[in-house]
Amino acid sequence: MLGTVDGLILASPRMNDENIRELPSDKPVVVINRDVKGIPGVVPDVDRGISQAIQSLAANGHSRILYVAGPVESWMSGWRWDGIKSASDWCRLQATLLRSANPTVEGGRKAAQEVLASGVTAVLTYNDLLAIGLMQELQAANVPVPDMISICGI
Repeated sequence: MLGTVDGLILASPRMNDENIRELPSDKPVVVINRDVKGIPGVVPDVDRGISQAIQSLAANGHSRILYVAGPVESWMSGWRWDGIKSASDWCRLQATLLRSANPTVEGGRKAAQEVLASGVTAVLTYNDLLAIGLMQELQAANVPVPDMISICGI
């Protein structure tokens, strides 16, 4: 297959860094949403956006937040969690991590019971699909969003 393409664009790859660097060197490789040493890439300013979201949550009276993470293999999910921890510490918020095996609407629905049991008043999710599923499930359970729980999809 690589003989029929001019280059590769890897969008949010879950491959480990070593495997990405081992791709054939005769074709250009660019990585999106991932920082791999020695490989050109495009990465959003996650820290700034997360910092602004956490500051907004703190300004609105939240003190305990939850991050519904993406897949364990997701470099971006780990980077977001690091940013959430850092911004939460700076704003004096308690941040907790909830692993999600499925970053989909259904995954968000499945996370709803754990979110409610955690006692948090704000949730950041790995992606908008998780946020949508979480919001749908909470609303179906008559939990007022955002009055009781604020939800922010990344």
